[in-house]
This record gives sequence, C-alpha cells and structure tokens, in this order.
Amino acid sequence: MTAPRITIGRWVGWLLFAFMQGSLANEPVAGAPDPAPTAPQPAQAVAPTATAPAGSKRERALFERLDAGTLGPDYLRLEDPGGDSFLVRYVPGQHPPRASAVLVVPGRDSLISADPFIDALLSELPAAGWATMVVQLPLDARDRQAADDGEMIAAVQARLATALARLLADGIPAIVVVGLEEGAALLATTLATGFGQPAVQAFASRGLWHGELGDTRLPRLEILSTDDVGATALAAAREQAALRAGLPYRRRLYSGLGRDFAASAALARDLRGWITKLPTSH
Repeated sequence: MTAPRITIGRWVGWLLFAFMQGSLANEPVAGAPDPAPTAPQPAQAVAPTATAPAGSKRERALFERLDAGTLGPDYLRLEDPGGDSFLVRYVPGQHPPRASAVLVVPGRDSLISADPFIDALLSELPAAGWATMVVQLPLDARDRQAADDGEMIAAVQARLATALARLLADGIPAIVVVGLEEGAALLATTLATGFGQPAVQAFASRGLWHGELGDTRLPRLEILSTDDVGATALAAAREQAALRAGLPYRRRLYSGLGRDFAASAALARDLRGWITKLPTSH
C-alpha cells in the first residue's frame, strides 16, 4: 500500500508545479515592454465622443465646415472669456453704416445656418445700414433636463457678452436685440441681469416663447403667427402686463404663415421698418 501513496503524491506535486509555472508565465517580466493594446482599448478612447450631447456634434460640424471654407464669408469664430469658441454670422452695415446694430439669438437647439428668416435679416438689415450679428447658441441634446438650464444660460450669456463686445469694439454704441422662439426667453433672462446696458436699446421677438421681459423700459415688438394659438396667448398676457405698467409694447400678427413663418423676407422688411422708427436707429 506504500508504493501507491508515493505515486499519488508525486502526481499531485507535478500538477502543482505545472500550475505555478503557468501562473508565472502570465506575470509581466521586469523591464519588458508593455503588451500591445487589446481590442477594447480603442473603444474606451472614443467613449467621451460617444457619450457627448448629440447637439455638440452639429456644432463641431459647423466648425469643420468653417475650417474647410465651405461656409459663407459672414461666418466668424469668436472666443468667450472662458476660452470657448463659438460661431456667429456677422455682416457690417452698408449705405452708409448706421450707429446701431441688430444682435439676433436663434431658438434653442437651432442652427444659425438653417433658418430662412436669419438669411433674410442678414440681407435686409445690412443693406439698410444696420450691422447684423447672429450668435450660435450651444447646441445641446434635445432631451436636456431642466436642471441643466443654469449651465446653458451661463454659456449663452458668455457668448452674448462676447458678441456685444465685438459690436462695441466696432464703434456701434446702440444695439437692438432680437430673439427667435425660446431664444427670446434666454435673451429676457439675460437682460434681467443688466446685460448690455446702456447699449441695448430695444427688444424684438418672433414666435412662441415662455417668460416675461420684466419692467425694463425697452421698446418691445412681438412678431406672431395667428396659426400658433399658444404663442398668441402668451404674448397677449405679456402685452397686458406691459400696458398696465405703462411700458412700450407692440404686437404684430400675421395670418397664413404657419408656425414656421414661411414669408421670411416680408417679416424681415417689417422688422426693419420697426427698427427704423426707433430713436437710436439713425
């Protein structure tokens, strides 16, 4: 019975020896070069892009088009005090330049290259002497939560302050601000902080937006479509509040345009006519 026990003991020992040898073979050797990257590592490298807000990809695409020279000459890259770059469309005033400019804020999550009304403003207003600048807002994901609004507003205000500084540096002391849809709400929030004073002289908006302009005595104009019942109801409430406070307010209703304001050129001409009548527009 002794011989079998020795044989079994040796067999177990060989197994332990083989196991240890295999484990040591997988340990890194001191001074040896690192192994080649494994397949998952490239996926980890692109993870930040994959998880970035969808809208940020569209803003990067605009920068790529700017660098490739496929955008028009009115597109410029500006940089806010925090070092973040953003795009504007800027056309100086002509025939001759006036002492005021128009600063336009598009709707949230909207491209400054994709709204016919913006194109119409950049054609109509500079030709009549008003420099016109349109600021690209941060393009965030469409499902952004309300809790992120503080960060969004801070980014918007940094861009607006930079755009305003550019206009003032160009020798334009008076600014009319125009907000499109919820861009008007962002403008109203920004104006409530004292933004642009005393340079900002008037406020205009197009379409549906939520909020109030407050007790600022800026002349205000709302451009509305009768097809958008919600927008006209909100504007009617703002009009009543302005009239009770004795604040200057005008509301222009257009029928048959739909919610997308198809007659962009006509609206741009009407906005130009309102700006022309402002005391600081000459």
